[in-house]
Amino acid sequence: MQRRLGVYDKQEFDKLLALVKSQGAPRFNVKTFLRLLREVIEVSGYPLVNTEEAKLWRLISEEADLLPGEVIKELNSMLAAENPLRQDLCSVHLRGRVNAKLRNRWGPRWQREGRKTIPRADAIIWSELTQSEQCEIREMIKDIRRYSLSFVSRHRPRKSKLDALLDETASLWLDQSRWHGDIHELPHSENSRFIQFASIALGPFADASETSRKALARRWQRRKQDCGEV
Repeated sequence: MQRRLGVYDKQEFDKLLALVKSQGAPRFNVKTFLRLLREVIEVSGYPLVNTEEAKLWRLISEEADLLPGEVIKELNSMLAAENPLRQDLCSVHLRGRVNAKLRNRWGPRWQREGRKTIPRADAIIWSELTQSEQCEIREMIKDIRRYSLSFVSRHRPRKSKLDALLDETASLWLDQSRWHGDIHELPHSENSRFIQFASIALGPFADASETSRKALARRWQRRKQDCGEV
């Protein structure tokens, strides 16, 4: 059976599409949705195939995660640099979060301008940006820093890889469903469309006990509490 992105069977993928479309999103484009879903998975570091290598990667991935304090150091280095999007500064640990911000803030603008691509940190040439655009990106990074600060000192380290992947999935949902609100206003009920969507979308990339609707609902509620949204 052919699988979308190598991981979703037809029933799973059809359910993902149905959940997004049920939000009444205008001009829904399957190719765009696939591209964003692939980006969420790739930039979060998860393999796009459910192989023995992928299983091994999941076992060791937590050891490779940056602790919250290390994330803050990276973000501070980015903010202090002339070009905060330099690849040696905007590492794989943070690129997904930056890309999510860029998609949410600049995605509609790029579409109106007729661009065929989505905003990505590694595709932006810093020197070609206006001063205003550079300031916008710095503000996006500051937003990420403010959010990340909530994890420093107040909490023991959590499974940050899955947290980051859930954040990216929320950004995708926000973009594709045309949710009218802030990302952390998304519901945490296990019966909500968003949590149903996240459970299917993340199912191939973590243990079933971590990607059930009940587990993700609790995880998303904690993420909102960390930001003072609950």
